[in-house]
Amino acid sequence: MFGLGGGVINNYLTTMPGQKFNVTVVDIDPVMKRIAEKWYAFEETDMHRIIVEDGVEFINKDQGVKYDAILVDVSDTDMKPLICPIQSFLKDDLISNLYYNLADTGVVIVNIITAPSFIQAGSELVLKRFEGHFNFCVLLPTSTFERMLFCFKRKPWNNDPNKLHEHVMKMDRELGFHLKDGGKYESSDKW
Repeated sequence: MFGLGGGVINNYLTTMPGQKFNVTVVDIDPVMKRIAEKWYAFEETDMHRIIVEDGVEFINKDQGVKYDAILVDVSDTDMKPLICPIQSFLKDDLISNLYYNLADTGVVIVNIITAPSFIQAGSELVLKRFEGHFNFCVLLPTSTFERMLFCFKRKPWNNDPNKLHEHVMKMDRELGFHLKDGGKYESSDKW
C-alpha cells in the first residue's frame, strides 16, 4: 500500500475477523507513521509494517516479493487538477514496476481524486497510463470527485466489468466503507 494517511485502512485490513492479511505500507513522511502510532493505534507486527521511504524508490527496487494487491493512494497537498495519484506514480517506468511486482492473479488499485472540473479528464488520463501496461483495467466511480481504478495482469475471474462493480459495491455495503455507487464506469477490455 502506498500512502498511509492516518493508518485507518491498513489497521482495518489487519484487524478484520477471520482474515490474515500481510500488509506493508510505504509512506515518505515519518510524521504520518507517528500519527498512526499515537492516534490510530498502529502496532508493527510480522504481518503489518510501515516503511518510511519514498514510494517511487521503493517500487523501483526489486523487492523479490510478488504482491497480491497494491493500493496506490498517494496525494498532493497542493490543490491541483489531479490530486491523487501524484504525477510520479503516473510515469511509465513506475507503472511497469508495479506490474512487475504484482502476482499473476493480483490487482493494482489506484485511488483517483480530482478537482471538480477535471474529473473526466483526470480519470481518463490515469486509465490510459495504466491500461498501457495492464491487460484489463476498470474505472469505478466511488464518489463525486473520486474514482478507483482496478488493473489486472491477466483476465479477472469472468472478464465482466459489471461483476467487478457488483462485488465492489457488495464489499462496500458489508464492510461499511461508504463508497457511493457513482453509476457508469469505464473499462479497457483487451481480451
